[in-house]
Amino acid sequence: VDYASRRWGFFAVVMPTPAEGAAGPSKKDIDEFAERWVQVTERATGFGESLALEPEDWDEARLRALCAKHGWEFEWMTEDGERHRRMEIGERLAREQGASAAAAGG
Repeated sequence: VDYASRRWGFFAVVMPTPAEGAAGPSKKDIDEFAERWVQVTERATGFGESLALEPEDWDEARLRALCAKHGWEFEWMTEDGERHRRMEIGERLAREQGASAAAAGG
């Protein structure tokens, strides 16, 4: 969003009167201050895009949707489920090793 076109008017710096004999800020200092103020104001307006917020907690519905999106199988991590998974892996490895041994000895 370009707010530069919405700005109009004048820029004023209001400050206490300098002590007697002291000089106030120079025109260069005020111009630099005004430029920095414009830059900070532009950065403070944000990036102007809409935000998409997602909850931080992962409930079952979100987990299932994530699994479906990536083609993963959903299963809660329980002791029984993990034990079953490890047994299946062990059985598959034993079958593969048995088939390899049979092919090598056959």
